[in-house]
Amino acid sequence: MNNKGEALSRLNRDDEAIKAFDKAIKINPQYSLAWSNKVETLKYLNKFSEANQTYNEAIAINPQHSMAWYNRGFVLDTLKDSSVDIFASYRSPIKTPSENINQVSSTVTGATSSVSYSQRQDKLFLRNY
Repeated sequence: MNNKGEALSRLNRDDEAIKAFDKAIKINPQYSLAWSNKVETLKYLNKFSEANQTYNEAIAINPQHSMAWYNRGFVLDTLKDSSVDIFASYRSPIKTPSENINQVSSTVTGATSSVSYSQRQDKLFLRNY
């Protein structure tokens, strides 16, 4: 279900993607990647308050998920929530700076792949799902 949600999200079928992530979470509530993917879709839809609640769930499940901490800081900053130390999310000492840079670098490198190829693959995946 998580893979289906990712494919749907890349095809801008965000409401369907959230439902797929919810199904993955229902099957395995400890699946922090499904929680994180759901949050990314919620952020894209500008549902920042719901995204923040979902980040809290993802972090509770996997406190070592450094990108969840970082992205939670982004959401809190967007919400302008003065009751929370926004920078605590950015400063979370989970990984060394070089490990975080490597993770972000690999994410950016992966994102530069051909979008049209990816969309064709996602449509094929969903047709056969």
